[in-house]
Amino acid sequence: MYNHVLYLFYWAISSMILFITSSVSPTNVVLGNFRFNKTEAAIYAGFWVTFILWTVMDLLTARGFKLSNIILYLVVFIIANSMGFWMVARFAQLFGYGIVNYQWALLLGVVVSVVQAFSSRVTFVTEQEGKKRR
Repeated sequence: MYNHVLYLFYWAISSMILFITSSVSPTNVVLGNFRFNKTEAAIYAGFWVTFILWTVMDLLTARGFKLSNIILYLVVFIIANSMGFWMVARFAQLFGYGIVNYQWALLLGVVVSVVQAFSSRVTFVTEQEGKKRR
């Protein structure tokens, strides 16, 4: 159950930050195309960015990498999220999301990773408290 809730949190965070960034800087982060309006594009692109992050994390876990250090955890998240934002933006016709250059992918990756790390800690603490009460 924990993994499903965390995935949904990450998806919501990615989508919200995409939507907010597009509203603040519409010339640098573009949402929407002939298929999707702005909200649909944020949700769809956020899903694929989260899917890429989740795939990278599963790959690292399968290979035996331990992300116990918070700095290493954050660096891996920043790289994976930035890579996800960049890869999804390269297929703007499919996902309805585009960026001007790689610097925006890196900026979005940093912001999303920090918020996701915070939400992960909150979710994990909440999950552990729930288990203690049972």
